[in-house]
Amino acid sequence: MSTIPDNILRKVRALLAKAEAASTDAERLAYTAKADQWMARHSIDAALLNEQHGTTDAPTFKRVRVTNPRALAKAELLMAIADAVRCKGLRDRLRNGAVHVSVYGYPTDIERVEILYTSLLLQMANGLETTEVPRWADTRTFRRSWLYGFALQVGQRLTDIQKTAEHDTTPTEGQSTALVLRDRSKAVEDLVNGQVPKINKPKVAPLDPDGYEAGQDAADHADLGQTRMDSGRRALNP
Repeated sequence: MSTIPDNILRKVRALLAKAEAASTDAERLAYTAKADQWMARHSIDAALLNEQHGTTDAPTFKRVRVTNPRALAKAELLMAIADAVRCKGLRDRLRNGAVHVSVYGYPTDIERVEILYTSLLLQMANGLETTEVPRWADTRTFRRSWLYGFALQVGQRLTDIQKTAEHDTTPTEGQSTALVLRDRSKAVEDLVNGQVPKINKPKVAPLDPDGYEAGQDAADHADLGQTRMDSGRRALNP
């Protein structure tokens, strides 16, 4: 069951439909960024409402199995999205062609991660296939670097949208958006620390600067939600 109200979902779907029909990157990006802003603002409004009424709303986590091909890069994308929307993504080591990612956060934020990951996973794959590897570069290293560049730049773009939504939200009397969100982030952090006391971030093999930059450039043209939201949950296990 969706944690996002039907009226918000309808607006987001309408914006994504316009993005899919847009003829230019500028239009596509504008519509999809607006769709993500709707989700971000709903998440913030829900947090403020729960705080105002003292409603029980606790963070949780979802464990996701990400499989090859390119399991590590897909996991990096998932974690970048999670971290950008006030969740926390942690992965274990690659074993038997798969890696598990635990996404910690509040239910509404985890759903937002699902929706964005569905879209961006497809865009990442399509972008990689259409990117030409320079003659002087090692193909495998270049492509891996491209994927990491894409993932981290997407995370930055989503972080910017989140900050804008937080800045534009008008809290009710006596509330502070920053304090409410800080407390929720602290609750997520406490949940993570309670289950994973010591976090060792897996090492990343050396990257190709050109590939990394090309991936970042592709992320700047990603539409942050092009795939329709109805398929959001299914794509978490590609």
